[in-house]
Amino acid sequence: MSLPFRPLCILTFAAGVAAQSTVVPTGYTATEGESFIQQFPLGGRNYVQQIHGGAIGPRTIAGLAWRRDGQSTTPFASPSQQNITVRVGVGDPSRVSSVPNDNFIGGPTVVFDGIVALPDWQSVPAAAPAPFDFVITFTQPWALPAGPGFTWDLASFFDNLNGADMVPEHAGTNGVTLGQGCSVVLPMTARGWMLALAPTNELVTCFAAGGLRAVSPAVLLLGGSDPQLAVPGLCAALRTDVIGAVPTSTDWGGNAKVQWQQAFNPALAGRALLGQFATLDPRISPLPFGLTNGVAQSVPTPRPAPDGATVVDEGSGPQVLRNFAIVTELR
Repeated sequence: MSLPFRPLCILTFAAGVAAQSTVVPTGYTATEGESFIQQFPLGGRNYVQQIHGGAIGPRTIAGLAWRRDGQSTTPFASPSQQNITVRVGVGDPSRVSSVPNDNFIGGPTVVFDGIVALPDWQSVPAAAPAPFDFVITFTQPWALPAGPGFTWDLASFFDNLNGADMVPEHAGTNGVTLGQGCSVVLPMTARGWMLALAPTNELVTCFAAGGLRAVSPAVLLLGGSDPQLAVPGLCAALRTDVIGAVPTSTDWGGNAKVQWQQAFNPALAGRALLGQFATLDPRISPLPFGLTNGVAQSVPTPRPAPDGATVVDEGSGPQVLRNFAIVTELR
């Protein structure tokens, strides 16, 4: 993703947090947002808008600031200058429209229109969360009245700053690879992820594999621990204690996928689930079975969804992303 901009001030590299600053979404002042927006400003038509809820006003806002993701490498986030425009206004996250101007109650105010120097976000910071060093200071401070929320948008002519810290729609974890799978034509590999769906309180679990024999019976072996068991005749070690199994099959490309959804039990947060795919494969001897690497998954800890929404335009028209927020500091 990427976002748009065009203001008339210079961007400053923040040395510290100004007095009266507020970070939205609430709770992320000293907490990493867990993900990052691929490009900020966004690509396509280079436009992004965010509507924040909560008791933000009344207050005076002199500028906005963003920070890079504290964990991911963003090699294309090189420093540059952009022509950016920022607008602000009163918003209401309970009535968000894909028509950007409709999300400004009483209309928007242009608070910045000029050249901004973008910071260098190529290197992972020493500690997460990173400092708010992408700063736009308004031409004049703007007074946000008491109300349901705050809306800002940003438009830009260019797009080459990646990796702004954001709160994704759902809490999630990626599986950790255990060992190596067999290899015939291609390495037999597996991966996995889990998502805790905040609005519906459900847990989605997925295991996927590639490099297996095409159009073949397969099974996903599930367990709670890693025995690292080498079985004579098998081409790879067993990386799960196999307390359950899910039958499946591979497609014409040798891929397999098992995914399910269930009610989320917060008491399971942090619990491990290990998986490994096995398939019938007469190309392998002495035992005709192919095995992928193992995958260790961890049930994510649920978190409240951000109070608000983000509107982006990537070239095909504005679209609303609920429960998604770029971590923003109001100065």
